[in-house]
Amino acid sequence: MSETFTLNGSYQTSGQTPTGGSGALSMDPTIPAIISETMTLKAKAAYDLPIATDSVVPVPFPGVVNAHVVMLKATGKVRVRATSADGTTQSIPVDGALILISSTVPVTALDVMRVPGAAALTVRVFLGEKN
Repeated sequence: MSETFTLNGSYQTSGQTPTGGSGALSMDPTIPAIISETMTLKAKAAYDLPIATDSVVPVPFPGVVNAHVVMLKATGKVRVRATSADGTTQSIPVDGALILISSTVPVTALDVMRVPGAAALTVRVFLGEKN
């Protein structure tokens, strides 16, 4: 049974901020961007992953083989390593949220590690596999 993943919203920058410590306002134009991503999924997983040690913690893929959609929301700063179907591994610092959507090159493995000595935290995980 397939489901539809949808991510809708927008973001924008605003040019009314001080620049270079001079106190002068930037008059750069506002740059809005609409986000509208949709993908039919054949499998998904959503769960909370507690991180209580400074060790690397593998992110399970229960029921998902290839993650075309990866969404992580951490309650503290973590380092995420993502391995793609291309065979490359990237390390990404995440201090809040990570959203990764790839239609043709899925993520095949993930792990997370908190900042050494930091308090225990939780990572909310969503993985989706394209149909």
